Amino acid sequence: PDGVSIDSLLPKFPLERAMAGGLKIDYLKPVHPGDWLTATRTLADIYEKRGRSGPLIFYEVDMLIVNDAGDPVIRERTTRILR
Repeated sequence: PDGVSIDSLLPKFPLERAMAGGLKIDYLKPVHPGDWLTATRTLADIYEKRGRSGPLIFYEVDMLIVNDAGDPVIRERTTRILR
């Protein structure tokens, strides 16, 4: 209903309204046509804060993308906020 797909990496949270919290992308090496890329996602952190309108849950997901030689080419951290 809020336009966000269900992510099997995440546990079931008591709060369900999601907002974007931030995105940090580091480009580590060039990517070329024909490269084979592999992405690995990890749930990096979950924490709670109290906002003016009540509790907030923050979670951070790290994604590392490597090329076919195993060299990291992109590192990304996504933060989402649930209320």
